[in-house]
Formats: sequence, C-alpha cells, structure tokens
Amino acid sequence: VLLRDYDAVFLGMGTYTALAGGFPGETLPGVIQALPYLVDNIHAVMNEQHISTLDMKSKRVVVLGGGDTAMDCNRTAIRQ
Repeated sequence: VLLRDYDAVFLGMGTYTALAGGFPGETLPGVIQALPYLVDNIHAVMNEQHISTLDMKSKRVVVLGGGDTAMDCNRTAIRQ
C-alpha cells in the first residue's frame, strides 16, 4: 500500500550499520535503507563529480522508523 502512494519508503532503524528488519516487502523496489541513502547524499554534496543515485527531488516519501536516522532521512529528502 505504501509503495502505491509514495515513490520511496525508507526504513530508519537508528543504528551505525545498515540492518535488514525482516519486514514483508523490505526488499521491494523503492524501499531504501536509511544509511545507504544518507551516505550517498553526503558523497553527492561533498564531491561535485558524484551524482546521487538516490535523489528524492519531486517525489513523495515516507520514512518508517524513529530517532536521529529517520529524522536525517526526512530532512535530507526535504532538502533534495
């Protein structure tokens, strides 16, 4: 249902390494782990030659999770 209404779904688990949560659908296209998204964005911002492959500009996004990682995904998607 979420992927029908949004272009991306982020799973923000609040850890220093990307973890799979074991949720149904977490490997579907459009579901992105939070840390790879944030790291990709940092590389794009810091290095003019790196183009983000996970740009959420003009897309509807939902972030699932709580804590700093989820909020970082939320703010990054808004800035993009």
